[in-house]
Amino acid sequence: MATNYRRPGNVVQLSWATVGCTSGDAVIKCTAKATGGLVGVALNTVSASTTATADVALEGVFDLSIVAGAAMAVGDYVYAAVIDSATSTAVLSDTNSGLLFGRLLQPITAAGTVNREVLIVQPSHL
Repeated sequence: MATNYRRPGNVVQLSWATVGCTSGDAVIKCTAKATGGLVGVALNTVSASTTATADVALEGVFDLSIVAGAAMAVGDYVYAAVIDSATSTAVLSDTNSGLLFGRLLQPITAAGTVNREVLIVQPSHL
């Protein structure tokens, strides 16, 4: 094994200086859509603090709330709104004005806010 290997990268700790998060929240750390970022799901609850850190899963399938403007099919992209450079909770939707968050694994039959399984997909900077 490589001598510089440290740990699996499927969970990271992110700081929460301006807002807190609740376990199960979709979260994003991103400056701008064009620069990419990290997306994931909070694994623990933290309050806003200069020393607060949350464990965030960067991969996996989670049951998450999605705001759909129309019906969505399995495999459709789910996006997270880019708020600022701070780590924050994210509103997920079918609107491609945010950062790629994942792929839908259960269909949505009509517009509305529903919970569905989402496979987290880390965005790439092109």
